[in-house]
Amino acid sequence: MKTILLILLSVQILLAQDPWVTHYTAFTSAEINDLDGWVVKKAFKGNTFSKCDKVSLVGGYGAFGKGATALKQLNLPPHYKLKINVQLWKIDSWDNEIMFVLVDGFIWQAKWHYSEGANLCGAANDWKEAFYNIEFEQVQFLTSNLDEDALNESWAFRDFKLSFQRCHSECAVCGDNKPDNCFFWTNVATNWNKQISLEGWTLDGEGKAESNECAGVQLFGGFGKLGRKANLWKRFTNLPPHYQVKVKVQMWKIDSWDNELFLMEIDDQEKFRQAFAYNEGVDLCGVDTGAKQGEGWAEKIVNIEINVPHKFPEVKVLMKSTLDEPPENESWGVRDFQLFAAQCFKGCTGCTGPAKSDCTSCGQGFDLVNGECKEGIKWMTLNRFFFNDEQDFQGLYDWVPSNVFQNQNPFSTCGQKKLFGGYQRFGAKGKAERNFNLPKHSRLRIQFQFWKIDSWDDEKFQLFVDGKVVFERSFGFSTPGQAKICGAPQSTWMTYFFNVDVILEHTNPTANVVLSSTLDQAADDESWGFREFQILYELKEDCVELYTECGFKGTKFDVCRDTPSLAREKISQVKSIKIPPGVVVQGFDEEVYKGKTVKFSQSQDCLEEIQFSFIQKKFEIIQADDSVLAANLRRIRFD
Repeated sequence: MKTILLILLSVQILLAQDPWVTHYTAFTSAEINDLDGWVVKKAFKGNTFSKCDKVSLVGGYGAFGKGATALKQLNLPPHYKLKINVQLWKIDSWDNEIMFVLVDGFIWQAKWHYSEGANLCGAANDWKEAFYNIEFEQVQFLTSNLDEDALNESWAFRDFKLSFQRCHSECAVCGDNKPDNCFFWTNVATNWNKQISLEGWTLDGEGKAESNECAGVQLFGGFGKLGRKANLWKRFTNLPPHYQVKVKVQMWKIDSWDNELFLMEIDDQEKFRQAFAYNEGVDLCGVDTGAKQGEGWAEKIVNIEINVPHKFPEVKVLMKSTLDEPPENESWGVRDFQLFAAQCFKGCTGCTGPAKSDCTSCGQGFDLVNGECKEGIKWMTLNRFFFNDEQDFQGLYDWVPSNVFQNQNPFSTCGQKKLFGGYQRFGAKGKAERNFNLPKHSRLRIQFQFWKIDSWDDEKFQLFVDGKVVFERSFGFSTPGQAKICGAPQSTWMTYFFNVDVILEHTNPTANVVLSSTLDQAADDESWGFREFQILYELKEDCVELYTECGFKGTKFDVCRDTPSLAREKISQVKSIKIPPGVVVQGFDEEVYKGKTVKFSQSQDCLEEIQFSFIQKKFEIIQADDSVLAANLRRIRFD
């Protein structure tokens, strides 16, 4: 007899934090007459309740025997530990048969005998009954290998309770209750959790893109659906800036696997493999061989978790097997797929970890300072090119491409992204150039996304501004973080992209920008491209120069923006002031810019015995006034 109590857990993204939390209880009353949503299958003559020694049970004598199953599907918030309490009853002629407890693939088992316990109920003979209060502190599931009907040997349960320990409220997934270990994970996608269908996945090769049931559990695929040559894949896009991805999925191995493999790939790179034997697990569904539990073909549930370093805005996940027979003989199914991304710190567009100091590139409005993206300088955008795939790749916008492979259109597609350049476009001597006219400024900032494609062997990508290299980076076959996204279709060469962010001192009214490489082979062998290019500038400010000695000598201090206190800037005295054209310096004799004032519209060669304590920049027109000298200073720009 095959006996199953199946508890299936389905994780939903709900956030909270507690110690042990009781999530679900059932069958604790003196009289049990309601299944509370449990699904019972193959009960003897449809019977689902009984009593033993006046104790009300689910199942029992004349109810749960050979092949009986009881299923309850529970949705849980993110958790890291699970505890199940249940009272199991053994009734009648168990002859060292086994009771299995499984939840989501983990197995506990106990061997019971008809001589254990006392004669409480069941058949009128010397067979005995016993009950066992069981507690598990990890994920579990129940079944037995009974081989006779419920009038000869049976089982029952009651007093069911499921409790768990939650992840911290900041965490979408976790392995413990420490938020520092999980706060960075964000759920990107969930499939096959409730209504199970193809859900945007693609099934290549053989198989049927349909759901099926195993032991009352809905799977995508399964018996008769996914077997030999079935490749199931999906490309997920628009991931947030991140440095790692986590894939979780529950895989069900069904029937006659003979050490064949289940495989998973991330971005076309194998990241998981596991071999299965035909008798591995317990008999839940599929082909009924008639064999005793543990001896015939069996099913096994495996909870797969893959963690992979990753930084691309899209990721491809593929599942397949090495099965060589049709799915009516050996098959597999999946459910509860989840994709998580380990996010970068706020403001980072690239990073090596979750910390504030792990940033490698920053978004607009932030500056990269010692690994941190800090809000600071307000950068003014001059031009933006090649962001929108539908609109921005229609023209060159004064860019000049050179040495394009076979004189083709310079635009290409890599994965789902369009590039200026790319495979069969920019190879040896390929470059992109543009001239920019700039307003008055003090620094430039150039940002773009660079894509390296195919067989680079320690060759360099280079960025030139006005003929000087301002950025370069080498790439080789083993550069970490690569994936097969585009390029030569029959090769194993990889693609890699990252965000370039360069800040340089620059005051010229024009800038010549060139993107090129040191590649020495054609673009069908090794190539590069870029997208999301923007050039920004920092406005040049007219600064007032303060000197500690007359005649513009001594220590010089530049005052370019609001400065509440000269003392805090360690400016102890001011003897002369150099004032640019169009600026008025205004002094005050009280703090917070109050009291009597003095104004200078021209440079002052010598200010004897005057100590200034404040300077502020104010954007309004004030006429020069040679009135009272004062103790505080304000500079005003004429606009």
